Amino acid sequence: MTTEREPDFSNPSWSRADAIITPRFTIAPLRRPEFEAYLYAPDDLAQAWRLDVPLERPPQYQRRAFEALYCKGLAYDAENYVWGTLWLIVERATARVVGRLCYKGAPRNDAVEFAYATDRSERNRGVMTEALLGACRWLTERADVEFAFAETTRKNVASQCVLIKAGFDRVKEGKDTILWARSVSIPVGS
Repeated sequence: MTTEREPDFSNPSWSRADAIITPRFTIAPLRRPEFEAYLYAPDDLAQAWRLDVPLERPPQYQRRAFEALYCKGLAYDAENYVWGTLWLIVERATARVVGRLCYKGAPRNDAVEFAYATDRSERNRGVMTEALLGACRWLTERADVEFAFAETTRKNVASQCVLIKAGFDRVKEGKDTILWARSVSIPVGS
């Protein structure tokens, strides 16, 4: 019999009331110490969360992007950090990080934008579809968000399929990109 393992959220400084729970995953936003550990000491974060597989340190180009996200997001508004931090998608059955998502800033005009990535070895398992559906369900509890957006390149058919499965519709097409939107007031699965 397999027992599911939760990441270690018992540390009182890391309240997990902010986590999103889906059938297979816990999606948790990184608070300041967690974000710093993810960038510079991922083994420490893996140990704190009791992950079975060590986290790899992000490549330098990603660290620079995440540092910019961190400075723009977490540093300016610690109370609303969920809009400017990285959320790790942890598969409970294996205690492994299988993907990441983030919001591209706080809600503006009743809307937020997602960015996301599934680990290469975890693709074609419905990870991101389930994660986005969970994130949209979480957004329904927010009075300040009515729509969620995401942008894909025209060539990224896999990401487009994820958005379609998660209930997003094409709303605008550019030369190289497609903008997708979903009303979060529509029940997930509709």
